[in-house]
Amino acid sequence: VDNGRFDWQVDSIAIRSIDRRPPTLLDDVPERGTDLSTYMQPGFDAAWLALRNEDPALSDGAVLARTEHIFLELNTAWSANELTPIRGLLSDGLYDSLTYWTDAYKKQGLRNVVADPKLTHAVMCKLVRDKYYDALTIRIWGTGKDHTIRTDDGSLVKGSKTRDRAYSEYWTLIR
Repeated sequence: VDNGRFDWQVDSIAIRSIDRRPPTLLDDVPERGTDLSTYMQPGFDAAWLALRNEDPALSDGAVLARTEHIFLELNTAWSANELTPIRGLLSDGLYDSLTYWTDAYKKQGLRNVVADPKLTHAVMCKLVRDKYYDALTIRIWGTGKDHTIRTDDGSLVKGSKTRDRAYSEYWTLIR
């Protein structure tokens, strides 16, 4: 960059050491932010109303039913450590990310399971539209019995097979 747009630039990189470590899959990390307020896009209600006026077949109920369908299918595929059945429901980036993690579990002889998943609440909170796509962000809250087992004998190595773990995530649906 020679036009002064940036103050700093990388001139060189020197690697001093490399420590190859598999991903840590057995740490019990507490959920963070589940109880925080939902980020709401300013003007969301007006944007949602405009979209619904352009597409009368669209409804809150239809979007939430689709979200619940994806939620259940995703948790089923994740818990089976096999994402192929849900490939069509995921963006390329999300599929690649989840594949990285399922592969990491497989390489360590483990499988993460979210048993009895339940979508407990969902709130639409952001809508971005352009000439080609509508991107609707929904905050979901869910629970499930999150645990990790050894694939060879099914023994529990982390989490609980009996206690629900609550969490929330922001999902963006694109059409």
